[in-house]
Amino acid sequence: MKIIEIDEKKCDGCGTCISKCPGGAIQLVDGKARFMGVSLCDGAGVCIGKCPNGAITIKTIED
Repeated sequence: MKIIEIDEKKCDGCGTCISKCPGGAIQLVDGKARFMGVSLCDGAGVCIGKCPNGAITIKTIED
């Protein structure tokens, strides 16, 4: 299964990724984008190209 991973050090909290996430898997918490759960992420990676800091990547996890 593919999901996103957010590098907290690279994230500046701009929120661009949040509006692009169709499943609502990303939310702004304490000024940083946070991954809210596997069940919300479709793994499409729409948010990756929207992050100006390259803070979002795709990772594969076991089902």
